[in-house]
Amino acid sequence: MSARRASGCTRNCVTATPAPRPARPASWASACAGCPWGARLFLRADEGFWGQDFFADCERRQITYAVGAPLIASVRSRIGETAEGDWQPSCYREDSEVVSFRWRPKSWKQERRFIVWRDPVEAGEQLTLEGREWHYWALVTNDQERSADELERWHRAKANLENQIKEAKLGLGLDNLPCKSFEANWAYLLVTLLAFNLLAWLKLLALPEHERTSYAKRLRFRFIAVAGSVGRSGRQLVLRLSAGYPLLNEFVETLQRIRGLARAPV
Repeated sequence: MSARRASGCTRNCVTATPAPRPARPASWASACAGCPWGARLFLRADEGFWGQDFFADCERRQITYAVGAPLIASVRSRIGETAEGDWQPSCYREDSEVVSFRWRPKSWKQERRFIVWRDPVEAGEQLTLEGREWHYWALVTNDQERSADELERWHRAKANLENQIKEAKLGLGLDNLPCKSFEANWAYLLVTLLAFNLLAWLKLLALPEHERTSYAKRLRFRFIAVAGSVGRSGRQLVLRLSAGYPLLNEFVETLQRIRGLARAPV
């Protein structure tokens, strides 16, 4: 689940197997209490948070949400009623399609907006028991501003959180905590996450744009673990790099951007 301020900043929360329903309100209220007053909040979550009580609470708190919908019989039946002409191309992949409709399940007190996208079953792929020619996914939302395709793309992006955890473990050494002491491991965790954040800002503000999605291992090989020497000339420190370094221009441009940040007014 993630909550986003209107300014564009994103706060990632822990995604886990949902607790029993009676325990949810307390944890949900504490998470909302930590958000800045007056900020517009956006929430995206998987189908573990499906439920009209949860949706009603989000609506009461004026939180814009997009939550995965389980493909239970009633949802599949409603999808089956969708006319072929209502499906629109999706940006997800070639031949994918998306549709939006308003619907009220029998047990709900009000109708809500549903977004459904589908991918064709590829040749040779095992069919479902229903013999369908499409794979379906669905979500429910109270966002009336964005198109179905935009909402599907935004909701799908929540899965990137697992990639960030993988990056911290495999790229920055959090796969194992090295010490016996809890306090030492705590300090190690904080320092590692500080490095993670600095690397994220480096990609955003200094490195070439095409490197913004690169992982730490790639960046370390291309820009950090670079053969060179540091010397003095005219009372100044001089960094000497190999003449055959293929990324010399990009390295110098990155260094200039970092120096520009240091001179920027606070």
